[in-house]
Amino acid sequence: MTVGTVVPSEGETKPIKIAPGESMPIHLRIGTALGGGEKISHLQIQAQTLDGRDVAPAELVVSTYIMVPLALHPESSSFLLHEEDLSAPVKQTVVLADLWPGDGLPIKSITSTLGDNLHYQLVPARGEIGIGLRRLHKRYNLELSFMLDPTITAFDHTVTITPDHPKVKPVEVRLLGKIIPRCHLDTDSITFCGTKPGEPIVRRIEYHYRDPSDREIRLVKAPSWLKGSVSEVRDGLKVLMLTCTLPECKGDRAEQVCVEYGRDKKRSVLPIFVSCQSDSRSE
Repeated sequence: MTVGTVVPSEGETKPIKIAPGESMPIHLRIGTALGGGEKISHLQIQAQTLDGRDVAPAELVVSTYIMVPLALHPESSSFLLHEEDLSAPVKQTVVLADLWPGDGLPIKSITSTLGDNLHYQLVPARGEIGIGLRRLHKRYNLELSFMLDPTITAFDHTVTITPDHPKVKPVEVRLLGKIIPRCHLDTDSITFCGTKPGEPIVRRIEYHYRDPSDREIRLVKAPSWLKGSVSEVRDGLKVLMLTCTLPECKGDRAEQVCVEYGRDKKRSVLPIFVSCQSDSRSE
């Protein structure tokens, strides 16, 4: 039986021949690429009989676990938050574990892109935790507590943990998520496109809210050729209908409207784009 070359090398390679009933050891060398954690590799061996017939390939699955000096669980946390929940801090506990003898690695510092908005406690822990294919010693529970800006809609921060050891690199915890506003419009711009001045064009803006105290919405500023009316579809949803009487314009034109909504009287300035293109069929 002829077996294809298992380990590629520089230059021309030759197939390996195995007589019936014989076996051949395969030596694997796996590169870690300086990365830790669980890795899965697949090794496939293809062969032919001496008369040239293909033999069903044999596959070997190689599972490895490269132990990092300090493991985190979880390494990242994803959040879906409501704006009204942000009056209280967001909390998350991260377990720090390792296989070091004795008391393990001491921690030198903990920093974050959250700056002063992050507060933490490093609490010694006992017992074991399964991470990847291993049981590790729990060393600490890192209790995180952080505040977020309620005006943002998404966030992505890191917490960096630096062990007190010259050869051990810092590790990072990622904190990311989305913030659902208490009330919001479903668009951030409006476009009107017509063929002749005076042509009426209607656009719809949805206004979503969760608290009845946020139900009010009104158009506070708009060009003279744009009118607005508000109707309630159901509890939690209103619609602002904008009717544009297409103004005189050559090509494209940009304007703005201002909408006020919610109990805090938030104001959103929306760009509006107007395009008046001649209808060649009417010429």
